[in-house]
Amino acid sequence: MIVNGINLSGLVKVKADKSLIAPLEVVSAQIPGRDGDKLIKGHLGTYTIPVHMRLTLPPREYTFHTRRKLASLLFHREPVQVIFDDEPDKYYMGLFSGESELSNLWYTASFDLEFICDSAFAYSVIEREENNLGEFTNRGTAPTRGILTVTGATSSELQILNERTGKFVRIVQNLVKSDTVIIDFTKEKVTVNGYFQPVTLESDFFDIEPGTNSWTLSHGTGVLRFRERWI
Repeated sequence: MIVNGINLSGLVKVKADKSLIAPLEVVSAQIPGRDGDKLIKGHLGTYTIPVHMRLTLPPREYTFHTRRKLASLLFHREPVQVIFDDEPDKYYMGLFSGESELSNLWYTASFDLEFICDSAFAYSVIEREENNLGEFTNRGTAPTRGILTVTGATSSELQILNERTGKFVRIVQNLVKSDTVIIDFTKEKVTVNGYFQPVTLESDFFDIEPGTNSWTLSHGTGVLRFRERWI
C-alpha cells in the first residue's frame, strides 16, 4: 500500500476489504395525496474501506521510533492519496480512521482501521492527454472532468461543443495566435493568458462521459487532460 507517495510494504502487510460499490442512497419526497414517495434521484454515499494491517516484523523488533513513524504515515488532517496493492493503476482520496491498538495474538502484531474515502470513486494514477477531440474514449465507468488548453486561435470568440449533448462553453474575446486559453471544467473557470475570462450566459460546463465522447473546438488546437474515474 502506498500512502501519500510512500510505500508501506516494509512496515506492514495490508488487506483491504473493498465492497462492490459505495452505499446506494435514494433521495425521495412525500407528495400529499400520492401513495408512496416520489423518487427524485439516486446517489452514492460515503465509501468506507476496512483495512487490516499486520506488522512485517515481530513486535519486539519494532522500536518506538518505528511505530511512531508508521503512525505519522497513517495520520493526516487532509485527504491523501492511497494506492492499494490489488489495484496499482488506481488511487483513492481519503483519511484513515478508527482505533489502532496492536493485537499480539499471532507471531506479529496487527491492527484494523477504516479508510474513509473523500469521494465514491477510484481515480487513474496516470493522467490522460487527448489531442483528438473529434472522438475520444473515457475508459472509466464514471463521468469525469478535465482541463482543456487551447492555442493558436485567431478569432473574436471561442467555443467548445459537446456534440452528443449540445452543451457548450463559449467566450467572446479577440484572440491572437500567441494567446493561451485554459478551460477548467472542474473549477468551471476560463482564463486567457492567466487572466480570468467570463463565459457567455448560455455556457454550461459539461462532463467527460464514460465511453465515446465527441467534442468540437471552433478555433485553434486543443489538448485535454483528465483522469478517468471508476465507481
